[in-house]
Amino acid sequence: MDLYNQPDLPSETLVKITDFVSEDFDDVIIYYCGHGDVSRKVGEYRVFLRKSKRNLRHATMLDVIGLIRDVERISSEKTVYFVLDACYSGSVINQEFMDAGGAEVLIDRSLSEVITQRGIAVFAATSGLDPALAKKGDKLSLFTGAFIRCLSEGIPYKRDLEKLSWLEVRDEIARATRDRLGPDAPVPKITSLDERFGDVTRTPFFLNRAYTPSKMPSITTEELYWKNLPDDAPLSVLHDFLAKFPEGIFAPLARALANKQIGRVTEAELEEFLRYHPKTKFRQEVAARLVVLKRDRIQKSTDVAALERIIAEDPSNELAGEVKQRIDSIRREAEESEAWERVKVSSNAGELEQFLKNYPDGKFSKLARERLEELTARLDTSQKSTHVNWLRYAAVAALLVAVGAGALFSMERKSADRSETLRAELVAAGDDPVRLRTFISQCETASCPFSREAKDRLAKVEQARSRQVAETQRRALAAVPNDVAGLSAFVDKCRRESCLVLDDANGRLAAAQATVRAAEATRQRKETDSKALAAVPNNVASLSAFVDKCKKDSCLMSEEASSRLAVVQAEADRHAKAASLGFNTFFNYDIDKNDIDDGKIFNTNAPSCSEKCQSINECVAFVFDKWNSACYLKNQVGLLTQTPRSNTFVRTDMRPIVATTKPRTCPYNDSSMHGDVSKSLSAPSTDACKQKCEAETGCIAYTFRKADRQCTFFSSVSDRTRNDPTSNSGERTQNPC
Repeated sequence: MDLYNQPDLPSETLVKITDFVSEDFDDVIIYYCGHGDVSRKVGEYRVFLRKSKRNLRHATMLDVIGLIRDVERISSEKTVYFVLDACYSGSVINQEFMDAGGAEVLIDRSLSEVITQRGIAVFAATSGLDPALAKKGDKLSLFTGAFIRCLSEGIPYKRDLEKLSWLEVRDEIARATRDRLGPDAPVPKITSLDERFGDVTRTPFFLNRAYTPSKMPSITTEELYWKNLPDDAPLSVLHDFLAKFPEGIFAPLARALANKQIGRVTEAELEEFLRYHPKTKFRQEVAARLVVLKRDRIQKSTDVAALERIIAEDPSNELAGEVKQRIDSIRREAEESEAWERVKVSSNAGELEQFLKNYPDGKFSKLARERLEELTARLDTSQKSTHVNWLRYAAVAALLVAVGAGALFSMERKSADRSETLRAELVAAGDDPVRLRTFISQCETASCPFSREAKDRLAKVEQARSRQVAETQRRALAAVPNDVAGLSAFVDKCRRESCLVLDDANGRLAAAQATVRAAEATRQRKETDSKALAAVPNNVASLSAFVDKCKKDSCLMSEEASSRLAVVQAEADRHAKAASLGFNTFFNYDIDKNDIDDGKIFNTNAPSCSEKCQSINECVAFVFDKWNSACYLKNQVGLLTQTPRSNTFVRTDMRPIVATTKPRTCPYNDSSMHGDVSKSLSAPSTDACKQKCEAETGCIAYTFRKADRQCTFFSSVSDRTRNDPTSNSGERTQNPC
């Protein structure tokens, strides 16, 4: 799709780009070349279209960050690269994202050939608010011209790479523009927006036109992938590893690492993992862990609406029963709170009695009983005062009525007084079973009307007391550790006291005894299997046979045996590979650090150093110092830096990274160089000879002979003579002087 110089508004351009990205492509490059503009407002980086006007920037200029975010939302399964060749384009990375930085050159690039990667990357022609440049007379801008030359010609000093990553292309563009403009050249920047599925800037992407195939075998893909996995590798990466190597030698270790990760991550992260990987080999483990996390969240929730949504969204949810129980519990607690708010200041003993009847074990039951006792005490005082008043009224009435009428009134009053007294006694008895039994006994003797009510209350009190006792005993049982000794002691005590949870205690004791027996049997079996594994010789054939037999017999040391086999197999492969591989030679290069302990050899030569390196498993490269006849064995390749004093030899299965920094000149007065001469010419001074060497491609060192002003360039230096007053020399190096 070509949108160059089209008369579209920003909204129309945005729709066309997002529609194009939505089509059936795996990789998309969106390339903009033009003018950029940054407003005073942070994050407001926009680019010009054909109809853009600077004074109408929001309406007529394209918001790049907004475009990137819109594309990001619709391209979860794609790889999209934004290339911005415009002034100030680096501000997009500075403001919104983060540059990939300089450490990427130290990452083993071969790993990116194995990992499934997708995402979005932004490649800007400049850093920060630097302008993008074009040299007078060039048809293309400095950035785009270097980009096209890199793709059409390849990178000669990376001829061992069949494909180039975006980071490698970025480095080559930076080197090419610096060679043309010097240290003030703009530095391009690149970043990957989301590295959950790999860093797409490190993915081999472009064909390297300078590629020269190697005839030597390379390191196994599985071993390369595994050795680059961190200890906390995300589930998505472990899923990808097992999808590629389901029966690999590192597969058991990968599954064990995945199980640890499943127990560490959150519910949301596990659900996201299943959305992206519905057919993962960990689905059963992830689903089981999700049930545990969801159950815990349900039990802690107090939001009825959220719980109801869980059921509404999936009525067949296996946790639907627990969700409903939690909803009922929350509602009952709310109803109890509302009921308590209504009766907590009530003076009606009947309302408080009804509250206790509805919520006998509720969180407000203690307060309700205290309130009821307070009302009962007040009622006793009130009834005594009323009785005295009635006697006074009766005396006055006796003076006003006949003897017969007075006698009748006295009998009725006594009956009423008796009922009120009994009612007060029943209320005062409350939930005390002893007082209730005493009241019932007296009531049956006196044939009072409250006998049935008292018996009903006593029955409820005894039921509530039984429930409380049972609950207390259940809590006591739950607090007992799951060991045979503790449970046996609890069962003995329970039998003596005739407790209500004896059956539950016996069940737990039987389960604990069975667990102990099973654990002991497992321990003995594991001890036997462990001794058998310890007796197996530490070689691939013996361990492979043990692993096969272990799997067949379902022994308990299968994982340990597989781990040992993986280590031994990897070591054997490395040893065999190291013995069969040769070395690629990098003339006039050095590797700093990464020295093997006791790996420095003096008074030697390169062939002897090569034999020594091949005899050591961890040796992957060596540096031969020509000037001092010294050898330095390396356990890592590291960064190759230019220097005429050394040649570096790298095992053919390794992928070295060559430094791209500009070489500096280190002068050596009163000294002369010896080696392969590339050019000789006259020069008026040492400084002039130095400048001509710096401008000459391939000049690694120079010597200026003072007597005849002869300037000699070297493509390789075998030695340097010190204390030679006839000459001044210098070397071109990327190392400190």
